[in-house]
Amino acid sequence: MSTPAPAAGRQGRETRLLLVTIAISVGVLLLLARFRFPDDGAERPVASAPAPLERLAAEATYEELASIMADLERRVSPRVAVVRTTALAGTSSLVVAPRIAPDRAVVLSRPAERIESADESTPVEVVAHDVTNGVGVLRVPAVDDGAVLIRTGLPRTGPRYVAVVEAAAGGPILRPVYVGRIQLVADARTGAQQLSMVGLQRTLPSGAAIFALDGAFIGLVRDSGDTTTVLTGEFLRTAAGAAPPETSGARGSFGVEIDPLTPGLTRATGADRGVVIAYVQPGGPADKALQSGDVVQSVDGTQVTTVGEFRHLEGARAPGASVSIAGVRRGSALTAAVTAADADAISAIPAVEGPGIVGRHVPGAGTEIVTIGLRSAAAAAGLQAGDLIVSVDGRQAPDTADIANLYRAATPGAALLLTVRRGHRHHVLGLEKR
Repeated sequence: MSTPAPAAGRQGRETRLLLVTIAISVGVLLLLARFRFPDDGAERPVASAPAPLERLAAEATYEELASIMADLERRVSPRVAVVRTTALAGTSSLVVAPRIAPDRAVVLSRPAERIESADESTPVEVVAHDVTNGVGVLRVPAVDDGAVLIRTGLPRTGPRYVAVVEAAAGGPILRPVYVGRIQLVADARTGAQQLSMVGLQRTLPSGAAIFALDGAFIGLVRDSGDTTTVLTGEFLRTAAGAAPPETSGARGSFGVEIDPLTPGLTRATGADRGVVIAYVQPGGPADKALQSGDVVQSVDGTQVTTVGEFRHLEGARAPGASVSIAGVRRGSALTAAVTAADADAISAIPAVEGPGIVGRHVPGAGTEIVTIGLRSAAAAAGLQAGDLIVSVDGRQAPDTADIANLYRAATPGAALLLTVRRGHRHHVLGLEKR
């Protein structure tokens, strides 16, 4: 009878071979672990492992955004004109004017602000002006298919990128800006539809144009800060269609200086709306008819609520026209008749000697401007009533005598550098000696 010894021998060899294989495998694994996790690994700083897929994704995203902006610039640039605006103080700046029609463009503008071409190749003409909302309508050289596509309906409220178009000497420039939140609101005074933008990467200049990345025109920036307000393209198109035509020829003047009606003046004058007469030029059109402290509420039956509205109505009157002004004087109803004069003749009155500042000294702070003389150096410098002059050529907290003496000692044509606080911001202005 045969025995199973040979089979048992084979099984024993196979078992030993398996054990040897397992031992070798464990040894190899330990050796690999030694290379992968050396003993001094805890003593050396651990570098984060590279993330090539994440880097590739980020590079692809930026390249895609750059491609979108390049394509958008090609489509938007012919539909946006660049114009120059000049304020009464003489300061000028370049702003963009999106085309709402092949030969019409809109721009945000202040009353009495001059708008002209930024270069000879693009002549412009102001054809209408909505002074209430500060919208100017321009005639520009016609361009086939040159009107912007206006975004309609409610905006997408969530985080997004938009294209901001600003003016430069060589033409419009575009850049992407991230916006955290957008919502549609209505202006409390005019009812104008505007957008409220929060969480922008940076403050945007007033008058800049906002486009969606698909090329649709969103609107024009009116104010920018913690919250940026934008007049929508739909509203701008409507306002441009309803804006009264710009008058040509000589402009009228009443020979007065005016201020907004503040809450304090509301209580003092007894008027709940309008603008306040701050100064009446002696011998001028309104002399004997109006006086300082009067509140103007309407001109020829048209309601006045802002300084801009008053100046627009004043300039629209032809020299020699009889104008009816209604308002409030010391709490009682006021009606006055004024004959408009030629604004150019009014502006030709002799310039004020000296800096033209009437102010009060604020100890330890400087000089607060109370009034500015007509055609004075202070007016030309852009100073405003309410400004606090905190330094003049490095002299801190100057009083009115300091300012007058420094101005008197300056060489004609030289300028004193004034630092003024206006609201919550500081500005540097040049007061030129005449």
